[in-house]
Amino acid sequence: MSAVSEQLSSKEKQLFNTILQLLNERSFESKQYKKALRNADTILQNHPKHGETLAAKGLLLSSMDRKKEAYELVRKGLRYDIKSYVCWNVLALMYRSEKNYFEAAKCYKNALKYSTTKDGQMLRDLALVQIQNRDFKGLVTTRNQLLNLKPDNKANWMAFAIASHLSGDHQKAIQIIKVFESLNESKKEWEDSEMVLYKNMIIEESGDLEGALKHLDEIEHKVLDKLAWREKKAELMLKLKRFEDAQKEIRTLIDTCPDNARYHAQLLESLGIQTTDASATGETLDKLVKIYDELAQKYPKDTAPVRIPLSFLSGDQFITQFKKYCSSALTRGIPSLFQSVKHLYKDKAKAALMLRVFKDFESNLEKFNKLDPEDLEEPPSTILWTWFYLSQHYTQTHQYDTAFEYIIKAIKHTPTVIDLYLERARIHKRAGDLERASEWYDYGRELDLADRFLNTEGTKYLLRADRLEKAEATFSLFIKETTNISTHIYDMQVMWYEYEQGCSYYRQGQYSKALKKLMSVSRHFSDIKDDQFDFHSFCLNRTMALRSYVNMLRYEDRLHSHKYYTRAAIVIVQIYLHLYDQEKAKDDHLKTLTEAEKKAYEKKQQTERQKQENVQKKNQQLKKGQALPKKKKWIEYDSEGFTLINNVDHLAKAHSFSKVLLKYAPNLLKTHLLAFEVFIRKKKYLLALREVKHAIKLAPHDAEVHKIKIRYFHTVRGEIPTLDPIVSGVIKSEESEILGGKDYKVINEEFLKAYPTSYEHRAAAAEMILLYFADKTQALSIFKDITDDGYPLQACINVHKFLLSHYDATVAQQFQDLCTQRFKYCPYFNPNKDNIESTTATTVATSTTAKDDNQTNH
Repeated sequence: MSAVSEQLSSKEKQLFNTILQLLNERSFESKQYKKALRNADTILQNHPKHGETLAAKGLLLSSMDRKKEAYELVRKGLRYDIKSYVCWNVLALMYRSEKNYFEAAKCYKNALKYSTTKDGQMLRDLALVQIQNRDFKGLVTTRNQLLNLKPDNKANWMAFAIASHLSGDHQKAIQIIKVFESLNESKKEWEDSEMVLYKNMIIEESGDLEGALKHLDEIEHKVLDKLAWREKKAELMLKLKRFEDAQKEIRTLIDTCPDNARYHAQLLESLGIQTTDASATGETLDKLVKIYDELAQKYPKDTAPVRIPLSFLSGDQFITQFKKYCSSALTRGIPSLFQSVKHLYKDKAKAALMLRVFKDFESNLEKFNKLDPEDLEEPPSTILWTWFYLSQHYTQTHQYDTAFEYIIKAIKHTPTVIDLYLERARIHKRAGDLERASEWYDYGRELDLADRFLNTEGTKYLLRADRLEKAEATFSLFIKETTNISTHIYDMQVMWYEYEQGCSYYRQGQYSKALKKLMSVSRHFSDIKDDQFDFHSFCLNRTMALRSYVNMLRYEDRLHSHKYYTRAAIVIVQIYLHLYDQEKAKDDHLKTLTEAEKKAYEKKQQTERQKQENVQKKNQQLKKGQALPKKKKWIEYDSEGFTLINNVDHLAKAHSFSKVLLKYAPNLLKTHLLAFEVFIRKKKYLLALREVKHAIKLAPHDAEVHKIKIRYFHTVRGEIPTLDPIVSGVIKSEESEILGGKDYKVINEEFLKAYPTSYEHRAAAAEMILLYFADKTQALSIFKDITDDGYPLQACINVHKFLLSHYDATVAQQFQDLCTQRFKYCPYFNPNKDNIESTTATTVATSTTAKDDNQTNH
């Protein structure tokens, strides 16, 4: 206690102690703020400079959501009594409540510095913020002090071991656990099991694989999780190249779960076989065939021993194995059959063989109702699933007319099978008709309204078709009627919905709303990162799940590499770059206007801003002094998202999200393409060059990479004279290395010739010709040749948009007319065609033939 605090009278000291008692967790829950405030005001009437009372009052006000006033009081208290550990502790608590853990750690250190005794609670609080900040060096010191305070507490021992482990001192962590084992004999078998497995984890990560394997044998009798023990043993044996011993363990694992793909991969590795693809030949192939024949006989009810050989067999052997795998699945009616062999379609020869097998199946079923003339008769559903597979096959190979014929035939056969309508929706989606895809998926969903999966997927289809009202109505079927949908989605962190909705707004040009939804996704990840704070003490004091805890910490460190964050961040960057380009174009346009035109333009902009402010005020129905939870403030305040685009540096915002992507998703090509776009606009040419090099390293043959490469060297060529000599020297040196001493025009011509069967690549080269080499005739001739091995729908859409923005509407229309026949199911190239057909039960039941004729003659 400080000198000022000691000057309080005995009655005032009692009041102050009452305040401290009310500031515990139970009092915060019971909201006894008013009583505590009255006691604080009583003391401050006589001692207005009593620092600890000011700090305590500040903490009370902070809990009442009066943050600004609270911080002023606490800082004022610190000025009057800077050596009071109470003041520092209060400030630490406030920073912690605001999730400012770095400042909280500083305050806790000062509180401990001025405290006359070793306060266990403050040390524990400091340890929590240190691990949240990943300050492992400081954590080791703090955990050591806590262990010295309470050496009989198991959690302190384990926490000290984890701190040493995470700081990289594996030997110290192992020694701590050894000492604890020698001093304590636990009666909780499960906790002992977790502890010894965690110790084994540390030994392995220290690099002592032999020691880890030996330790596993020593702890076998203590381990309750036998599956984890056996998996780790097999993994260590493989790392040590003890293949014969590993094979025994892996075969035991396969006995427990014959369909586990990881076990099969490990089995092949233990046999010295490094490949399971079509390149396997000779002795290797014979060995693989023998192994899987044995496994298939041993596990006749499991599919993996029959499916996995399809990856390395070919020719007649492949046909025999494929028939064996598919026959049972067709008889039993397994809808996921195609998905299990979809990866084989990368090999065109195997795709042709699979089609041949299924055409034979179809022929035999139609003639004899058998898959093979010598087999038993099949149930009526077998031909249905054969047509279902063939429809999926033709969709995969972009033969949509034939795909539609087969799926319609299947629907006519059995109109009550939901999977058929879902597949029809997928065909429409792949063909480019998202509107009709959503209609068919919704029809399939309505056949089983209790299926949550169908509801979710149906909602996705509707969002991708930009049918937002219908999507919201569909999604709301599984939530309470009284629940606000936007609030529910945000509070439940339904990221897939927010992402798809944000993308829909983006496609529709509603950028503020798009950012609002996409920023919600970003905020969820910040919340998840903050939520780990509660687990630091829980995992040690309650569960002792040490391995899971360490894995959780490591996962949190790479949290922003999650697919939903990266997807949302990519679209956010794209939106901000688009807004920046719009603003720049607007500024350039303003320079060409007269003063009268400028005034008229400014008046129009002012009217637009006023409309946005009115909408913002209407949505912000907050009474003065009303305290709402932080999440609700975000989702309810500014629902239109105007604050995210108005008075904002769009390029700076794009750069901030781009930096996160560069840190957490460096292996994603889109990360470097967008970073390039940011840096080239900021005229940071060396950083832009760095992104060009990263992109080339990741995808040297990608069309977008080629475009940024040409664009970069074309741009800097005109800037070289104005750049610093060192910078220009680096650029020239790198240009010589990247382009091989050739001119970028020559590089573009070589790129064009290198991909004669890929329209996307040829179109990329044509764009560069039109933009930088002024040969319009050559560029347009390349654009109009839309031959491709695949289905270049998206590439053609991009070209059409490019022609609209960089050429003229007449040429764009000519290109659209050219694409209409190639992509006849895509409404983008058929905007005047009614692509929505009725999906009512009556139509399906009574007018299928008419619809089929209409569909196939599209």
